[in-house]
Amino acid sequence: MAARAGMTLIVMPTEAAEDLFPDGLGAAKRTAVVEAAERDVDSIRDRDRELGDSALAASAVALAFEIEHPYNSATSKSMCAREMRDTLDRLRELAPEQEQDADGLDELAKERARRRAGSATS
Repeated sequence: MAARAGMTLIVMPTEAAEDLFPDGLGAAKRTAVVEAAERDVDSIRDRDRELGDSALAASAVALAFEIEHPYNSATSKSMCAREMRDTLDRLRELAPEQEQDADGLDELAKERARRRAGSATS
């Protein structure tokens, strides 16, 4: 009986894969959807550690992996994309507001308010 060629999909930490494949990972590197989902979750984790480490956050990243899985159907990927979008939206709803850095306009508005308050009492 002739041997059949096949493929195996293995999920492992990137560091371990780099040890096994010292010539580089090439096309097997992480993908844009996974990296973007991780950035979104990291942003949420910066505001709320517990929420960023929750099962809900982990499921958003897991869905990103499913979207990038080369053997999942287009239907599966579209369902995962919709669920990932909904999950990330829910995480954003639950996360505390992100602090905004004051810019020059904010400072001008504050200064103007101080001047107006000062002239109103004079």
